[in-house]
Amino acid sequence: MVKHKKKSNIKMNNIKGNLDNWDDEMRSSDSDMAMDLVELGIKSYSEGDFKRAKELFEKAIKSNPRDELLWNNKGVALDALGEHEEALKCYNKSLEINPKFDLAWYDKANTLRFLGKYDEALECYTLALKYNPKSPETWNDKGELYHIMGQPNKALECYNKVIDIGQINEITLNNKGVALDNLSRHKEATDCYDSAIRIEPMYEVAWVNKGSSLVFQKKFRQALHCYDKALNINPEYDLAWSLKGDLLAHLNKVEESIKCYERALKLNPQLVDAYKGKADSLCQLGKLEEAINSCNKALKLDAKQAEVWSRKGTVLSHMKSYNKAIKCLQKSVKLKPDREVKDLLDRLKFEQKEQRKRKAASK
Repeated sequence: MVKHKKKSNIKMNNIKGNLDNWDDEMRSSDSDMAMDLVELGIKSYSEGDFKRAKELFEKAIKSNPRDELLWNNKGVALDALGEHEEALKCYNKSLEINPKFDLAWYDKANTLRFLGKYDEALECYTLALKYNPKSPETWNDKGELYHIMGQPNKALECYNKVIDIGQINEITLNNKGVALDNLSRHKEATDCYDSAIRIEPMYEVAWVNKGSSLVFQKKFRQALHCYDKALNINPEYDLAWSLKGDLLAHLNKVEESIKCYERALKLNPQLVDAYKGKADSLCQLGKLEEAINSCNKALKLDAKQAEVWSRKGTVLSHMKSYNKAIKCLQKSVKLKPDREVKDLLDRLKFEQKEQRKRKAASK
């Protein structure tokens, strides 16, 4: 799991540095007023009153409409209010005033990334780094975007840039570990998580990721210790409960795994992976109807998960409901071709034919 802490890019406007943009008659009174408005805007933003912050920045902009930082601040406040398209307009206005303003390129990139416009976001990160190549936040976030885009090699390059700059921190080290895990370099990944934990021993995300990396290395007891450590730090960490459930199920501690999945789902009823894992464990215990129910809940949340359809198909095959099982497996293969699922589908089709022959022969 890549961990990203969105930092507020609300900045204190350098009024003195921007006075050249102001009319002479405004300098004595309006500059002081704008300074007050900016300070109040930043204070309101820090207190979570984003609407008030936006209004204060708007008032400051009326006094100095050519200040790129004020437009950027308004954009950040709008982002916090969920008004992302309006925020983009503010960043664009900021960049119209100063095309080399790296902070606006960075904030615009983050908004585009949130909106799923990854190619545009990548271009903005690149421009932000063109004008400020030593920004650790931008390198880290560009790496996260490459992670989302499924390019771990490029993500790794970005995280290494942060480290080369000398900004070694637990978030980037954790993210680097994730990139290394995605490249199947699990031992190196574990070393990164350890480095992150040395910086911040209470960093539960790194503990969970270390646990998952150790699972890849078949070091199951150590992995379980990591999940428990994360849950000691944060007992409401839903994903940690779900992953612990997966590991316990793998260790044939099926009933314990179900308790973990249920704890995860109590904390987060939207956690599809927990429903999937619970379905598997219930199937192992022969509780097939409950397993189907768990699959259905997962599919209600995300009907495009091939793994859930294959799980439901597998459970239905145990119930000898071949028609329904085949339909589920066909959906799974259509969403994501998989050799094992295809083999099961072929076996069920054969079994279905044999079943029909036996019925015909018995008449």
